Amino acid sequence: MNETPLTAVAIAAALLAVAAFLWSPLWRYRIRWAIIGLALIAATTTLYYET
Repeated sequence: MNETPLTAVAIAAALLAVAAFLWSPLWRYRIRWAIIGLALIAATTTLYYET
């Protein structure tokens, strides 16, 4: 598990998603945001372990 730019991008994207979720007034879209976040995490981890 070596550090790659993809890992840094994934961490930054996750932090931005959390911040956007916490500070956005769109609380009714929290389920959609959660699905998008989980999909991004799954995609990044899949790419990370595939390479």
